[in-house]
Amino acid sequence: MTAAVAVALLAAAARRLTGSASAAAAAALLTGTAPVWWRRAVSAEVFAGAALFAAASIWLIARVRDGELSPGRGLPLAGLLAGVGLAQQPVLLLMFPGLALMAGGALRRAVPYMAIGLALYLILPIRAATDPRMNWGAPATAAAWRDHVLRREFGTASFSPAAAEPFTPRLAARQAGAYAASLSDAYTPVGVAIGLAGAAAWWRRERWLAAGAVIAALGSGLGFLLLARVSPEPDRWVVLEKHLMASLVPAGLLVAFGLASLAR
Repeated sequence: MTAAVAVALLAAAARRLTGSASAAAAAALLTGTAPVWWRRAVSAEVFAGAALFAAASIWLIARVRDGELSPGRGLPLAGLLAGVGLAQQPVLLLMFPGLALMAGGALRRAVPYMAIGLALYLILPIRAATDPRMNWGAPATAAAWRDHVLRREFGTASFSPAAAEPFTPRLAARQAGAYAASLSDAYTPVGVAIGLAGAAAWWRRERWLAAGAVIAALGSGLGFLLLARVSPEPDRWVVLEKHLMASLVPAGLLVAFGLASLAR
């Protein structure tokens, strides 16, 4: 259900941004049936929730762009949802620079509300103190809470210290190839080409929004892989790829623009 709502919000945002209901629906359908999306949609993990909060934030930004919501109302709510999403799945942090560009100069209105969303972390010590059955990291003390929030168990700025490799151009090239293959698997090679054409078409119309969508997609997709520094071997890719689900939200916008430009 969470992934289905995310697809619906993606379709709504794409319709507003492209002006084409059919292109928006087609892009949302392609996204919702992408293998990585579908696998995560039917599993009890956090990745569908991250995609939902990303889609909701972009939908609100689109409504502000259309004038349906004022920046003073829409962007704080987008910031709140983005903060809640980040509290659930840290990979969304890599999407924020792109969302900031899409939000434009009024981003400062969203930042305090993003902090409110992140305040969900404050619940963890209270819950941990009750010794629940599920108590990952046992963050009942200030030190344990800090380590949990900063992902010290896995490495704050890495995916897994045990699996991470030294950064080399060869590793980066392999990760870029794996990311390209994942996009091709999601949208087919033709769909990827349409998305690239959509980025160019959107750039000619609204440069900041187009640049923001591209940066959001690449940051939370390829950026995550580069930061993880884990070789995309088949046994590891199964774990890595599911973190790319949210990146399909801004990627889906680019596909929608490509389809809309082809229909004109």
